[in-house]
Amino acid sequence: MFTLGTFASVVDLIIGLETDGIVKGFMSVYLRNGEPYLGTPYGALISYWDGTAHYAMYLYMLAAMTYK
Repeated sequence: MFTLGTFASVVDLIIGLETDGIVKGFMSVYLRNGEPYLGTPYGALISYWDGTAHYAMYLYMLAAMTYK
């Protein structure tokens, strides 16, 4: 479960970076054909939130389970 969640968070971080023009060519087809609303400023914010906050929460939960 954590692997799938962290993978999705990293993909969303790449989508946010591509929306801002920092990374080019990784998700352009997906942004054009799959979910074009992620190309909007609101979509970029959602991608950054999932890419950073949720990734940090997954790592925190994993650390909490490890040190229990």
